Amino acid sequence: MDDLAWLVALAQSRGASRLLILSGKPLVARKNGELTPPLLPSRVHFSQVERLVSALLTQQQHDALNRDGELELVHDFRGRPCPVTVFYGDGAHNIIIHLEQN
Repeated sequence: MDDLAWLVALAQSRGASRLLILSGKPLVARKNGELTPPLLPSRVHFSQVERLVSALLTQQQHDALNRDGELELVHDFRGRPCPVTVFYGDGAHNIIIHLEQN
């Protein structure tokens, strides 16, 4: 659960257009506009999302996230750049990774 590239590959293997990593919720993806069944059996713990956010963002990006409550960036996942939205909601940070190809 601590490897974002692995989670992205898992979602891609299921044909997902988005990967949703939401604190306290099961890891799900969006495929053809619909939410998929959970990709993993357990819920994503707050601390897991915090570790992923820390690994994903630079200090400057983290400061902007804390200031604005939301951050848009592009991250390279093993040679594949993907837009990423990190936001604060329901008392925790959350991550949405946009996988659709342009």
